[in-house]
Amino acid sequence: MKTQLLSLQGRFARLFSAVMLLLLASTAAHAAQYPAGFPNFYPDPADQYLAKAANAEGSELASYQLQAAGRLLQERRAGEAQPLLANIDTHGLSPEQQLEKNLLQVNLWLQFHNGERALYELSQITDLQDYPRHYQITYYQVAALAYRQTDNLLASIEQRIQLDTLLTGDPQQQNQQDIWQGLNSLSTDEISAELRRPTNDLVAGWLELAYINKGYQDDPKLLAQQARAWQEQNPNHPAALFLPGQPKGPWHEASAFDFAKDAQIALLVPTTGPLADSGRSIRNGFMAAYYGEHGNQSGQRIKVYNTDGQDIRSVYNQAVNEGAALVVGPLTKANVKTIAKQRKLAVPTLTLNYTPSKLKVPENLFEYALSPQDEALQVADKAFADGHRRALIIAPQNAWGQGIAETFKYRWQTQGGEVADSLHYSADTHFNDAIQTLLKVDESNARSQTIRKIIGSKVASRPTRRQDADVIFLVANPDEARQIRPLIKYYYAGDLPMYATSQVYAGKPNPLKDKDLDGILFCDTPWALDTADNIDKAKQEMTRIQPRANSQMSRLYAFGFDTYTLTTELNKISSYPDMSLRGFTGDLHLSNNHKVFRRLPWAVFKNGEPVLTTG
Repeated sequence: MKTQLLSLQGRFARLFSAVMLLLLASTAAHAAQYPAGFPNFYPDPADQYLAKAANAEGSELASYQLQAAGRLLQERRAGEAQPLLANIDTHGLSPEQQLEKNLLQVNLWLQFHNGERALYELSQITDLQDYPRHYQITYYQVAALAYRQTDNLLASIEQRIQLDTLLTGDPQQQNQQDIWQGLNSLSTDEISAELRRPTNDLVAGWLELAYINKGYQDDPKLLAQQARAWQEQNPNHPAALFLPGQPKGPWHEASAFDFAKDAQIALLVPTTGPLADSGRSIRNGFMAAYYGEHGNQSGQRIKVYNTDGQDIRSVYNQAVNEGAALVVGPLTKANVKTIAKQRKLAVPTLTLNYTPSKLKVPENLFEYALSPQDEALQVADKAFADGHRRALIIAPQNAWGQGIAETFKYRWQTQGGEVADSLHYSADTHFNDAIQTLLKVDESNARSQTIRKIIGSKVASRPTRRQDADVIFLVANPDEARQIRPLIKYYYAGDLPMYATSQVYAGKPNPLKDKDLDGILFCDTPWALDTADNIDKAKQEMTRIQPRANSQMSRLYAFGFDTYTLTTELNKISSYPDMSLRGFTGDLHLSNNHKVFRRLPWAVFKNGEPVLTTG
């Protein structure tokens, strides 16, 4: 019998502001063995599998070809994997090999951003329940991604719900968190419409709880009552056991971020001086979100305090004395540290930068920042999840660049990765020479010259690059990256996957200049990458308010917008530590230490333009 793709019947013509997060793979025991979205782990370089295939035949030949294709897909080299998969002789494949080929084919189409073709490939898979669990897990992982790629969020969520029955431990909890986040990005009307359609108890339980959460947001007491009633009716439902916020409990009554809805908010930013443009951009975004939420009907008052050249403690105390029930800011690291070192804060405070990691801060202090270190962590996680283990790092030789590089290095090595080498560049760096040295092409040339001298005649040789690295992490602005990327390709390393932080993208498509960046995979904000209606509308409003805003100021405007949204939602997501808020600057999560962490979508440069990816 054909394996039935679980599909809710609603169809949605909407764009989503972030791509599907890469699912954790397999059960806890198999997580390291099977990367997300892949039926097996392919540890060796593709060339090694192909070399073995050259001396094999029959099923052994097919096995090596499958492994080579799998490795190429792990490295996101779909163009090279496609002819390899197409030329595998299927007649001699075992049932498991045929399933592996089908699942790799699905992964291929997802990398080509062809969700419809991926769903067709999935529909060809039969009797899935007869295969080992890790194949079933891979099936539902890629099915969730394929439905998301075709803008069918509810069907994608239902694939996750089916996947959930196959997982245990941390991967299951992560999957359930993702189910919950997806449901909470829907409107109450969408959830209500789905509840009216026939479905099973497992799906209905998730939908009902999401409806409660969305429908009673403005009445915490009634929200808590409805949640408890749901838990009594669904004691064995997975959401009752792993609902974000456990074990502290959902909708807990006390929160360090609690204030009246009509309370006065103080916004502490510089509006004059060297940081005036940054402060004004944040202010403009903050106020745009406020008026978008309330129009002119709210009794809430926003009062802006200029921090430029001021003693920040005096400004903070003035804001509190003048009636602020919530303080947002300050912006600079130095001012944030000064406020955070207070033993006690009079009102809940949301800073616009992070405190030093070892500083003990007041209970009612929350922190939110556009941190490149957060991005470095995500790059390390993704590159490792994609199967890479030996990294080259290219970063500026200054405190900012080294901070990002060290964050990546720490996370990378913590997971078991190795740093093969690093290039730290400055304004005086000659990239041509530096990249030759990094890739050890100069050593290859030197060897050829030595041999030529020894034998006394010309040697027919092609320079080669080092072979002990399988990925490059790049920290660079667009101008620097446009010099570095072509040289990486020129010196025989164009096949090495290259990952970067958002600094690599100027924020607006520029195909003519960015053609040289093709192939670079990077994370950035939905504001920079997505074209959803709400983002386009907000950008139009920004252009009206701030017509000369450059890329950096535009990002800070989005930061200010999300900051106001956080003031309305932090009380809830502090009650649900694992919940997220889908914002213009990413999916916003609150950590145990009260820091707001951004989870970002991924894109790859193709023909000089960023294209959202599936993982």
